[in-house]
Amino acid sequence: MAEIIVVPHTHWDREWYLPFERYRYRLVKLVDKLLEILRR
Repeated sequence: MAEIIVVPHTHWDREWYLPFERYRYRLVKLVDKLLEILRR
């Protein structure tokens, strides 16, 4: 049986399939949420 390795990741290449502004908005929301979680 073959061994399978899964490597989770994200791809934040701007303008990959959405305009730059929409990526920026999503990134800012993500960072804000992350900071909120870390402050707890």
